[in-house]
Amino acid sequence: MVAAAAVPWKEIYKALPVVVTAAEKIWEKLASKPTEPAVDSSADLRAQVGALRTLLQEQQAAQAEQAKVVAQLAEQLQAIARRSARAYWLGVAGLGLGCLALVITLTRF
Repeated sequence: MVAAAAVPWKEIYKALPVVVTAAEKIWEKLASKPTEPAVDSSADLRAQVGALRTLLQEQQAAQAEQAKVVAQLAEQLQAIARRSARAYWLGVAGLGLGCLALVITLTRF
C-alpha cells in the first residue's frame, strides 16, 4: 500500500495518451505487414534481390520509427522519475520540518 502511494499516478495518467498513441502506431505497422512471403522463391534472381532490397529498406524504416518511439518513451520516463525524486525530497523536507516543529513545540512546554 505504501509503495502504491509513492507512485506518481498523476504523471503516469498524463503520459498515458502518448504511450497509447505510440502503441497504436506500432500495432498498425505490425498489423499492416503482409503475411505472405515477401520474396518469391520461384522468381528469377534479380527479382529476388530487388524484393530483398525493398524488404530491407522497409525493415530499416520501421526500426528507425520504433527507435524514435522508444526514445520518446525513455524521455517521458526520465521526466516522471525526476518529478518523483522532487516529490520524494519535498516529502522528506516536509517531514523534517514537521519533526522540527514538534520538537520546538515540546521544548516550549
